Amino acid sequence: MHLAGLRLFNIPVSSMEPTIRQGDRIIADMKYYQSRDPKIHDTVILKKDDVWLIKRMIAAGVVGKGGFIYVNGPMLSENPTCNTMATRRSG
Repeated sequence: MHLAGLRLFNIPVSSMEPTIRQGDRIIADMKYYQSRDPKIHDTVILKKDDVWLIKRMIAAGVVGKGGFIYVNGPMLSENPTCNTMATRRSG
C-alpha cells in the first residue's frame, strides 16, 4: 500500500509493546515529517540498511557513549529496549 504517501507495516517484534504489539499492522504517513520535525514521545519509522525500524523519540540531542544514553547532558535513568528490528521492507 503506497497510496498518497501511506504505507502498511506488519510488526513482527515486541519492542514497542504495549503501544504497538507483536503481530499488529499499522498504516504510516510516510510524508508527515517532511514538513515538521519529530517531537519527544512521537513514534517514528525510519529505514536503516534496508530494514524498517519503528521507534519512539525519547529526546532531541541524544548522545550514546560507553553503552549509556545521555539526554541534554545527564545520563538517561531508564533502560531503553535493546530490540531494534521492526520489520523488513515488503515489496
